[in-house]
Amino acid sequence: MHRTGAATPGLTTAVLDGILRSQREIGGPTPYSCTNLDVELLTAADAALATRTPLAVVYSLATPATPVILAAAAIVAAVSTARSARVQVAVAATKLGAATVYSDLRLRDVPLAQLVARTRVTADGTPGLPSARLRAAPGRLHLTGSLDRLGALLADLDALVIDSSATTPAALSSFLTRAVDGDRPRPGVLYVTTSPMDPALDVVRGVGGLVWAWDPPAAAALADRYPGSAPAAAPGVPLTTPTDLLASAAAAHIQIRVPPANSLDAALSRLWRALGALVDSYSATSQAARTSVAAATRWAWHLYHVGALLPVAPDVYDRHAPAVSWLAVSRLAEAPATARAFARTQTGMPAQAWYRVAEAFIDLLDAGQGQDKLGMLIEWVTGCVASQQPAALLLGNQTAIAAVAAALDESPLVPDQWHHIVILAQPRDATRIALAKPLARVCVPGTLPARSSGLWNLPPAPEVSILAAGPDQAARAVAAIRTTRTRAGELRWETTSLTSELLGITPRTDTTAQDALTGVSMNQDGTLRPVPDVAELEAWNPFDVDIVAELADIVTTSGDLEPPPPVRRDGEDTVTQVAAVVVHVRDLHSPHGSAAGRMLLLDPADVVTRRRGHRAERVAAKSLTAGDVLALVDRSARADLLTSVIAKLAESPAYATLSLLVQFWHLRAARVRHLDLTYSAILRRMHGTAITSPGTIGTWVRGEVDGPLDKTDVARFAAAVDDQDLAAQANQVGWAMDTLHRVHRKVGAWLSARLDGAALAPGDATVDAALDIGIADLLDAVSLHEVTAVDVERTVVPVSLLGVLLTQEQLTGAV
Repeated sequence: MHRTGAATPGLTTAVLDGILRSQREIGGPTPYSCTNLDVELLTAADAALATRTPLAVVYSLATPATPVILAAAAIVAAVSTARSARVQVAVAATKLGAATVYSDLRLRDVPLAQLVARTRVTADGTPGLPSARLRAAPGRLHLTGSLDRLGALLADLDALVIDSSATTPAALSSFLTRAVDGDRPRPGVLYVTTSPMDPALDVVRGVGGLVWAWDPPAAAALADRYPGSAPAAAPGVPLTTPTDLLASAAAAHIQIRVPPANSLDAALSRLWRALGALVDSYSATSQAARTSVAAATRWAWHLYHVGALLPVAPDVYDRHAPAVSWLAVSRLAEAPATARAFARTQTGMPAQAWYRVAEAFIDLLDAGQGQDKLGMLIEWVTGCVASQQPAALLLGNQTAIAAVAAALDESPLVPDQWHHIVILAQPRDATRIALAKPLARVCVPGTLPARSSGLWNLPPAPEVSILAAGPDQAARAVAAIRTTRTRAGELRWETTSLTSELLGITPRTDTTAQDALTGVSMNQDGTLRPVPDVAELEAWNPFDVDIVAELADIVTTSGDLEPPPPVRRDGEDTVTQVAAVVVHVRDLHSPHGSAAGRMLLLDPADVVTRRRGHRAERVAAKSLTAGDVLALVDRSARADLLTSVIAKLAESPAYATLSLLVQFWHLRAARVRHLDLTYSAILRRMHGTAITSPGTIGTWVRGEVDGPLDKTDVARFAAAVDDQDLAAQANQVGWAMDTLHRVHRKVGAWLSARLDGAALAPGDATVDAALDIGIADLLDAVSLHEVTAVDVERTVVPVSLLGVLLTQEQLTGAV
């Protein structure tokens, strides 16, 4: 570590002097308005970058814009050092907002991208410019959704900003070790996380790095506008968080609603304990089989969080799971059979542990049918509508959002137009929503995974309601708040007592001790009661501490990702092994050369995206032959290409409803299977359609295609099958279908250009010119692989190995 004697000029000066501006507002570039916290953040980042000291920034109100602002700090610092714009900085962040925010930055009136052009680094490690006109820019800002794609660029980087969403603790450790070792100058490294509980903080410390964080007292002390910021007559654009949001987050009141003890609360506690016992299963498993056990444990842990945060019945949730043929979906009703099937692959104590998990899932399914939380939720929604103040309901995933929206729409107790007041979203989007529309209230119907702990440190609304299943879940919620805020306080002490001293800067406020449960109350049967003593209660996971390190990816990522089930359906049976197609591939366009000798294991019926000749289409794996080209997402065949692209596009506020509308279409179309109508009869009722084949209707119902090519066919289909719900949303669904097909065409053009070495036509390269979203921004996780051979004989493998690129040695060790 290095030390400076004074704060280092850099982005702090550029922002406060009005040199760095934003084009977000109409009327030309606007200076930024800074809080005292913003200035402290910029000062710390400038000092860390100047001294090449890795710095972890723990800011619980960080948004997709935060890593980009810090990247701008890195660019200014690198330009100041090199006295040239020929700098290279990288940002690893999964959110689409990182790309669109950068296009808004100006140095006075000049777009920063004209001097330091942004590239999009794809899954094979290749950086590409979104526009040929930017080639003349002397510098580069490399954007990517995963840290491991930057390996080939590491030697050339002046600085690197890493968002926690783009890596895991193990991957971060490996990358930072490479970054700080060796004879070459080390790049400046900034790591950004919202969670005080992030295990990657120890990784940063392990390579000589430091931590800078804010707890509620620090945020409250630093919420005021910095006196030297933009003139009061022109208040400017908030740099990270507006003063009022920062102040309300620091003083937020959290109330936990606690019903009497009930079967749902008991079932969640039993499942928690059963999952903790899976440590025996993992510890007693051979090294070769641990991949399967870890995948199964991750699946079970994910479904626990689904149940812990679900205010509707499990069958309601399952009805809204994606109804498309090419996605492996975890449904709650299938959880007991899945756990039992996996138990049959184990022996002794591990087998018994998995059977107990299956029994706990049965209890959860039975108890969940009572919908004990739904009444409290309806009461909360009704209160929000009565107050006419914006609010957010935070749920675990898109399926839960769709299920809860349907339940609220169908309830006669919920006021009409409730959705104009209450926004349904995932926890990771809460701050972004609060920046777009200040929230008065937030509701969390259960407990959260550890990676969402930042919500308890600085909630994005002045009032937060937690709807607990009962006393046990309420106690776990209290433990989560206590441990989060206690850790945040410890990190703030580290910031003011150690980090600031080593960086040679002065924090803008000292550490202030505060009880971790300040502002937290419990409401039981309408009566405020004391918060229980939960000092000895484990808040975040039931796993033995010695196992957590090995299962770090499970514990830290399962809250946001959708892990596939560890078994497959074979007719009426559930199987843990399948006779797989072995597909040999080589990487195309890899900067490391062709990776020969790799293979992909696929169920013969698995659907993959294949390009053959000039056609890119979804096909069954059994149809693959040598010469085909596969498009994989995150170097695996576990995610559908177009579904991933649409989910990425939906991260932009302008397209936020896209995924939900596509999912809504598939669900409504699938209902036709249960109607007494033939496809021919439906077609006859669709007056004015250009469709001539009843088989086309069948592809919609079975989910084999994205949906109608003519968006007006959505309304015709709704009328033909007398679906009033679909008819009411026909215009919005039609827009989603139109967007889907437009993006699909651009994906095909992108694949062709990548394979043929041709330049994309300007119209094909851009998805939304106004938002500066290019097709490459949506496809950065996609890699291309040529099929070199397909084995004639099938190979029996565990389900957990399907869809993953493997070497021969890895395959031999696993089976």
